[in-house]
This record gives sequence, C-alpha cells and structure tokens, in this order.
Amino acid sequence: QVTFIDSPLQPAAVDRTAAHLQRSIGQNTWTAQAMTLPKAPQRERFTVTVLDDHINEPMEVTILPSGRVLFIEREGKVKLYDPLVKQTKTIGTLDISTEGNYEDGLLGLALDPHYEQNNWIYLFYSPRGGESRQHVSRFRLAYEDSLIMSTEKVILEIPVQRETCCHSGGGLEFGPDGLLYISTGDNTSSKESDGFSPLDERPGRAPFDAQKSSSNTHDLRGKILRIALETDGTYTIPKGNLFPNHGRDGRPEIYVMGCRNPFRFAIDAKTGYLYWGDVGPDGGKDGPQGPQSYDEWNQARKPGNYGWPYFVADNKAYTAFDFTTLEVGSHFDPQNPINESPNNTGSRVLPVAEVPFMWYGYGTSVTWPMLGRGSRSAMAGPVYYQPAQSSNAALPDYYSGKLFIFEWARSWIKTLSFDDQGNLTQVEPFLPDVAISKPIDIEFGPDGAMYVLAYGANYFADNEDAQLIKLEYAEGNRLPVPAITANKTVGPTPLEVTLSASRSFDYDHQDSLHYRWVLNNSTILSGETVQHVFDEAGDHQVTLWAFDKSGDSTSSYININAGNSPPNIAIDFQSNRSFYFGNTKHTYQVRVNDLEDGATEAGSIPSSAVIINFNYLPQGEDLAELGPNLFKKSTKYLKGRRLLDGSDCATCHDYQVVSRGPSYEAIAQRYFNDPSSEPVLAQKIISGGNGNWGNTLMAAHPQHSLEETLEMTRYILSLAPEAQTSGLPLQGHVSTLEHNSNESQGKYLLTAYYQDQGNGIATALDTYETVILGSPKIQAEAYDDFSGVAKQRPRGGALEYVGTNQSGSFIVFNQIDLRNITHLTCRVRVRGAAQIQVHKDNPQGAIWSQATVSGSGDWQEIRLPVNSGTGIHDLYFTFEEASVETGLSLNIDWILFESSILSTR
Repeated sequence: QVTFIDSPLQPAAVDRTAAHLQRSIGQNTWTAQAMTLPKAPQRERFTVTVLDDHINEPMEVTILPSGRVLFIEREGKVKLYDPLVKQTKTIGTLDISTEGNYEDGLLGLALDPHYEQNNWIYLFYSPRGGESRQHVSRFRLAYEDSLIMSTEKVILEIPVQRETCCHSGGGLEFGPDGLLYISTGDNTSSKESDGFSPLDERPGRAPFDAQKSSSNTHDLRGKILRIALETDGTYTIPKGNLFPNHGRDGRPEIYVMGCRNPFRFAIDAKTGYLYWGDVGPDGGKDGPQGPQSYDEWNQARKPGNYGWPYFVADNKAYTAFDFTTLEVGSHFDPQNPINESPNNTGSRVLPVAEVPFMWYGYGTSVTWPMLGRGSRSAMAGPVYYQPAQSSNAALPDYYSGKLFIFEWARSWIKTLSFDDQGNLTQVEPFLPDVAISKPIDIEFGPDGAMYVLAYGANYFADNEDAQLIKLEYAEGNRLPVPAITANKTVGPTPLEVTLSASRSFDYDHQDSLHYRWVLNNSTILSGETVQHVFDEAGDHQVTLWAFDKSGDSTSSYININAGNSPPNIAIDFQSNRSFYFGNTKHTYQVRVNDLEDGATEAGSIPSSAVIINFNYLPQGEDLAELGPNLFKKSTKYLKGRRLLDGSDCATCHDYQVVSRGPSYEAIAQRYFNDPSSEPVLAQKIISGGNGNWGNTLMAAHPQHSLEETLEMTRYILSLAPEAQTSGLPLQGHVSTLEHNSNESQGKYLLTAYYQDQGNGIATALDTYETVILGSPKIQAEAYDDFSGVAKQRPRGGALEYVGTNQSGSFIVFNQIDLRNITHLTCRVRVRGAAQIQVHKDNPQGAIWSQATVSGSGDWQEIRLPVNSGTGIHDLYFTFEEASVETGLSLNIDWILFESSILSTR
C-alpha cells in the first residue's frame, strides 16, 4: 500500500487533518484515510546561503568533519570551500576524458567512513587515454588542503564504450555498514530507438543495445555495485549481494541490476534500504514497441533486478523488436525475463523484475500529480537524521527519517515519509520558493545543515546559475535577513554609491541589527547606510553582513558595475502613446545617447546598432515583465518566447549556445528558408525525435498543444538573421493595419533596443524603450487598481463586468495618454441614478470628465465629453450615488476612448 499527500511547507500546514489517498500497487482501488499531519517547520526559520556561484558543472559534494566543503566538477577539478575565509580553491585536477560530451568525466565523490584517521577520499572518474574505462580510485587528502595525486589506488575498473553517448552513472556512497556503493549507467545510446528501449541486436550495434550492460549479469554497467574495501586498496565481496561470490551466475559486485542511469542514490543509515532515481527513456507516447517513457524512484530492501531494458514503471513491458525487419515481437515477461541478445556475455535467465515505488512520465501523473510535468530526471538524495551533537544549523526533527528526492530537470526538492514497515506515506515539497537551478547533489553536514549543488541551466556548460548552496534551520533565535539597496549600481568612474541595509529585518522583533559591509573582500565599512566611491572600472562585489544581538549573522551581496554608463533611449512618437485608432499612420523618431559611445544624432552610434521593431500581438499578452532580452529580436512572436521560457525546453536548449541540443538560433538558420518546416518542427516538439543534430535524442513534450508548439516554432524561426532584415530605421512611419475592428485585446509594440560597447573591463550595458498601443476599448474588469468594487459575472454567462453599491468606490487605469482624446463612451447598467467622474492621478484630482447616469437596470451606452488636456495620467473612474433615496447600484462593462484623429464608434 502506498499513501501520499502533497503538503505545502508553510505555517498553514500546522496540525491540519487531510485525506490521504491510498492506492494498491498494480490495482485501481482507492480509499481515504484521515490523518493529522504534524506541525511543519516555518519557512522563515530556514536560511539559504550561496557559498560559491563561480563553479563549472558541479557533480558531487561531501562535507569534511571540520565543516569544510569538498566538491567536484565534471571537467576534473576537485575543490574545497573553507567557511572560515569564505573562499573556494582548487586542490587537485584529474586528467579525464570528456570527448564527445558523452557524460563522462569526474562524476563521483565519497569520504571514507574513517576519514579522520586515514584522510582517504574516493573518486569515480573517466581517465584519459588507453582503453575506454571508468575508475573508482582512492586518494589521500593532505591537511584538508591538497589532493596527493601520487597516492591514487585504483580500486575498481569498469570497461565502457565511448563510440556514442550516454549514461555514465558515477555516484559513490558509503552505507551504514561501511560498504561502498557505486552507481553505473547502462552506457547505451537510445538515439535510434524512437524513444523506446534500445534493444538493437544487429552486428556492430552493441552501443545501441542495453542488453549488453543493464541486463547482462556479467557486466558492471547499468548497476549499483556494493563492495567491502580493504586497507591495501583492494576489495572483497560482502554477504548479501545479488550473485554468489564464485561469480558463475553473475558478477558478485552487483547488488542491483536492471538500471538505466541511477545517477544519484542514497542508503538509509538506520534501515539500510537503498534508494535511487532512475532516468527513463524519451518516448512521449505508447507504441507497438512498448510503453511511453517513465522515470522511477526505487527502494531496494534486498538485492534485485529492476527490469531495464525490458520493463519500465510498474513493469510495463517492451517488446522484442527486430531492428532489421522492424517486426514487433512478444512482450517481455517480468516474472521470467530472458536475455537472448548476442551482446550478452552473462546468464540467459535473469532474476524476476522488481517494481519501483514511484514512477511518472512527461504529463501530470494521476497517482503523483505533485511531481509536476515536463522533462524528467529523477534523483535521490539522502535520508535525514538529526546529528548526534546539538547544532544551531540542523534541520528539525520533523525531517528525521524522511528521504529527500530531487528533480534535476524540473528544479525542485521534495521529501518522502515512510511508515515503520518502510512504505511510502507522504510526499511534500521542500522550500518550493527557493530557486535552485537543476539540483545535482544533496548532502548533510556533520552539523545537520543541508548542502545543495545546483548544476545550472544548460548541459555541458559553465552556467552562471551553478551554485554551492547551504541551507540552515534556526530553532530558537532566527537568523537575520539582510537586504541591500543602492542608489545606483552602474555608472562611470569615479562612481559614488550610497548603500543601505534599511530593508533588512529580523523575525525576532526584539532583536536590533548591526551591519558590516565588505567591498571586494577587503574594504570594511559599518553602519546601516554607507557611501563609497569606486575609482576602478570593473565589477565590484559588495557583501552585507547583518548581525543580531545574539551574534548570529547572515550575508547577501550585489555587484556594482563601475566604468560604464547605461545608454539612454528616447522614442519621439507623434500620436497618442496609449491607443491605436483605426488604420492610421504614426510618425516616430528614436534617439540614443551614451556617455561613452556617443549619440545617434551625432553619428557616433550607427543606426545599424539600434534594433527597432513594430509588431502586433493579437492575443494581448501580459506585458508586465518585458525586458531587454525580449527586444533583441522581433517581438512579433512574443507568445512563443513566453511559452519557450515557461516550458522545460531550457533543459536541453539555449538561445545562442549549444547545450545538450542545438541552439535556437542554429535551428532558425537551418530551417528559416524551408516553408514546410514550421508544422514539422511544431510536431517534433510534441513527439520528440532524433537524427538531425548528432547523437542526442530529443525528448517528447506531450504536455503542449499543437497550437502552443506552433507559436514556439514561429518564435524560434524568427531568430534567423534573415528574419531581422525588417528592422526599422531611426525615424519613419508605422501604421496600425493588422488588428480586427472588433478586437479589444490586441496590442502594437514599437520597441527600440541598444547595447553599448562597454568600457575597457567594464561590462557592456543595454536598455530598451517601448511604446505600447492598445485598443481604445478597455474592459472595466481590466483595471490596474480598485476600491469598493467587485468583478461580477451572471450565472452561466460569459460577460464579465465591474459592479459597485458603495459610494466613493473607483477603478484605476494607469498611464493613459490624453492626447487627442475628445470623448468617452461607457457601457453601464444603473438602477436609480449614479454619478461617474474621471479624475487625474488620484481620486480627488482634477476632473477630466463626468456625467450623471440614470436607468432602470438595462444596459446602455453613455457618451461623456472630456476637458481638453495632454500628458500621461492615471485615470480614476469614481462612482457616487446621485440621490440618497435610491443609493448606488452600478455596473460598468467597458470604456471606449474616442479620438479627434479618428472615431471608432
């Protein structure tokens, strides 16, 4: 039996009773079980500290007894973070193989259980040169300061193929019994299996046949191994592995077989249970070859076979597909799995296939909807237990015995709870508001604090959002929360900056804070507000330390960019800047000035350096979060850009840089001139595919509709250089020709973008300006602010409007250009009489328009004259009762702004 709940980690979760849904594995029976949940920890008692954000492809982390943090990077560096000096340094570099981006490299790290006596650490890595292989090696760490390369002792060598990608595994963990567990991937490409299981038995196709590894009893790949280490650097086989020590039935090192890529795993220190996440294939739908793709979390209480490549999820079976004839054979039998591949060097008859305790696909899981949807990469972190010694940083007892799982592709962490028999009882998010970009390892330190490595957005890249993060919990005195504000963060040298900590706070209100400022790791200032002059050009880091009266402290930082001034852009627009009125022509001129680069009017900034576009967005997108990145290219397909950024596409793609997949700009360059490519690419986003961009299989995205993927495709294709030739000159005319006269949601955008040339070592800066023209017909319920009104909709009706019976109520529309506006028409419904007034900038501001309306409850259109005026103002539509006897009963549906240039009535 599996019970589960998605319980938010917030104070509202205190002592609440919830209905747990209970599902029997392999059945469709559900029952409800009432449970009272324990009090969840308060979010504000957690402190999140970024220890290092200048790391490249971090892999695994471990914490030394001294509190120093040891971690590794895939390209071979072993690094040490020292909390005393708050700095990271490289203490060793391995010569590794990363050819072809086959996921090899420096992958695994573990600390010897007796480290304080022997100073041994263990690394899983891919040595360069010689036969293709992986090494598990022991090294000595001298003075917690240097990795002594000459002390390497290769404990285990794992032969691999490097003809094609993928799945290297590489995790290292010690169990409570002192045994070393090692994860290995199936070392098999699924590129040419259409997202199904790679079972290609044709001659010369062993790299595409996972039967050579995962289901091969005499191969160490696609497994979790378990060995006992000896002091001389050799190993022995412990009791209780899957196969006997004599090795005739299978390699005795194997504890678990039938894995695809058990990249991160953990062993419960009290129960000894093994947990791991297994990353599934890439198919987005069921087919003749077998089921769609699933990821799994597994629990092994004893050794076993977990089914890959014959089964996935709850033993959904693949078929014996013939890659030569394309004939579909019979389904494999989980009770009697047989490996008849010519690439198999082990036993033909395999152990019975076990079932994972959680599995999920691309779409929303019916059983575990809290896991989300999209790309998948399941990983298992540690099981938490409170440290033996009391600590001010340890997570609370609420988490004792819980397994921390994490999703690399979806960037979240959750906890799993179990009953006394080890059965899953609860799933809940862990700090969902903390942004961690693709967590790749989690460990707990001796003090019970949590350490997280964030890999960052892109595959095989030195990501800006890669981080080493520490999470602490304060049971008593809560740590202060430092916050920095600066009157300027960029500008020419000498740059005088005022820094303030006034927005910092402490959850324990009786505490008073004092502050220390550290500039570029040297200059130290004190006080809530300080001033400093940055004389040298470049990026300067400013760190604020906030101390409470107990002496506890935390820090935050910002960067100051000195030596360059941001450019200024002005758009001189001769028409109304809020609305479009019919099919009219508008005159504009763009001026750019930059202190270092010069000005467009002087010719020192060429017109070609300024990107100017005019586009119509028929859907009326939410433009509240527009920023410079959206204006480097045409805004015509802004909806597609939003869909891309909101999807999981960033897992494999970047706009300009090659990641796991090609960049969007490379895709645009290849397909821009092919008129048939748009529907093909849109469908490929949904169904996945391979073969066009190297060895990597493109994952399916069945969570998107075809309409959505068409929008995404149009935006991608708009990134081609040929698509940018329609950029506008610095001055000219634009016409509002694309909207439908009945449409009220579309918007025209005139945008200008410029990035300056930088100034020596100072970072280049960019800025943008935009004129947004909306429909002159505004729905009343689209207000920007309100008081005393409510949005209303009649039962079963589609019409939405604003209603009020409170005299003095109002709705507000921000930043309306009054130029050439001559009348307002409003669709209203009133019982009795009401007075409508339109004020500038506040409810008591100058009256721009007003009327008294009477009626018996029928909808009517009223036309209001306006006072002459120009400028951009916030307009307050206020509603007052016209008579005490009838009171106020008013509904307002829409407002139409009419122009002297062209009436749209």
